[in-house]
Amino acid sequence: MLEVDPTVLEKPDEKDYESAGYDTSTASLSSSIHQYIFEEGRRYHAYYGHDKYLMPNDEKEQDRLDLHHEIIRLAWDNKLHEAPITNSPNRILDIATGTGDMGCRHGGSVSDGRRSRFEVDDAMKDWTFTGEVLEKAGFKNVTTLKVKEPMGPWAKDPKLRKFGAMTLLHSDGVFESYGMAAFTRLLEMDVEKAHGICQAAHRAARNKNYGKSLKYH
Repeated sequence: MLEVDPTVLEKPDEKDYESAGYDTSTASLSSSIHQYIFEEGRRYHAYYGHDKYLMPNDEKEQDRLDLHHEIIRLAWDNKLHEAPITNSPNRILDIATGTGDMGCRHGGSVSDGRRSRFEVDDAMKDWTFTGEVLEKAGFKNVTTLKVKEPMGPWAKDPKLRKFGAMTLLHSDGVFESYGMAAFTRLLEMDVEKAHGICQAAHRAARNKNYGKSLKYH
């Protein structure tokens, strides 16, 4: 059962969140950002609606995201980016930054004292950094890179073996993070069945007889 902030229901004739006291713009980080939904022992965002973002945001999820960040760094030879920028860039925009580790590392490396700034916004809506703004800022030559991502330490190459071991560790929480809210809210699946699917995926991921790999973009 989802627990909804009662202020959302106070004005049923009003459809926007502003009528319930929620500031959904980038301009202000109001107290509404700290409103959460707790479901099956996990914490989720509530300030854009309970079906807007289906991933948890509790400490367990933040640990998973930090591990995922380290996996990505290993895949990209410990580089924070592939863009041909200098060692002292003026501005870097990272959308969906996770726990912000990349931004903090970049901020700490800028020589003129600038540091990171974090903003909470809905990247799917009209927002502060519109396409026009990005084009005027000079973004160009956009490319897509991909790398093989083994799941499990089955690869002969030492780097890929380490990569696979970290990915396997990451799988301990990833299926639940991606699956539970989507299964129970969108597909209206009962909790036990949803848990069963996530656990089955986890067992399959840890089966050494399956040479599993993905392509990370």
